[in-house]
Amino acid sequence: MNTVQNKKRVAIMIDGENVPASTMSKIEAIATSLGDVQLRRVYGNFANGANGEWIDHSKDHPLDVRQVTPSKNKKNTTDIALAVETVEIVLRKGFDCVCIASNDRDFQPLVEFLRREGAEVHGFGGDAADLKLRNSCSKYHIVLNTRKAAATSSEKVEKPTAAATKAKPPQEPSKSEAANWAKVREALNELANQREWVALPELATVLSKAKLQPASFGSRSWLQVFKKDGRFAVEKIAGSTQSQVRLVA
Repeated sequence: MNTVQNKKRVAIMIDGENVPASTMSKIEAIATSLGDVQLRRVYGNFANGANGEWIDHSKDHPLDVRQVTPSKNKKNTTDIALAVETVEIVLRKGFDCVCIASNDRDFQPLVEFLRREGAEVHGFGGDAADLKLRNSCSKYHIVLNTRKAAATSSEKVEKPTAAATKAKPPQEPSKSEAANWAKVREALNELANQREWVALPELATVLSKAKLQPASFGSRSWLQVFKKDGRFAVEKIAGSTQSQVRLVA
């Protein structure tokens, strides 16, 4: 008889800056089918309203929200916290199965280590996640269809207006504007080293720490800034109210 006592002990570990809260129901359903889910944690910087959808989810569901304050160099703080605690629950607390929700290829060494230690590791993320990460897992589950969303958005072609056909040639940016755009590209490139698309709230947090605001670019929001500039692609994250952005030129 298969009782709770002899089921696998399952932990759900989520990179909250990389995966939207809208995926949680799918993650929970699959994790429950694997065994007894005894731990659910989401990691990220949730200060000042960032990644707030995870906070909202935790109000009505069993979810341990782990605030991770970014380091001075802004590199991998959330990833490190998630990795350290995942190793701890497997080696010290005896969890048999770990569900890691992230598209971030930096988790590949963690996955490989856990499997060498005998743990079953299931990955959760988007269809554009790094193949090495996906192949290193016991099984990788697609819970976010970013490519489908991108294809749908690309099919919506607006007819050019008369004003658009007579658009003025772009003016050369001033030195201060060029410096601001350089900072934006640098921040986006740094985040995109881990994945192609970057969640807009995450990018906004980085830009704010670089002392940049949408007003620096003549707009009221970062969404407006990136939508009106052809060097960036912007689209909604499937199943989420958030947008994501990538550099195209």
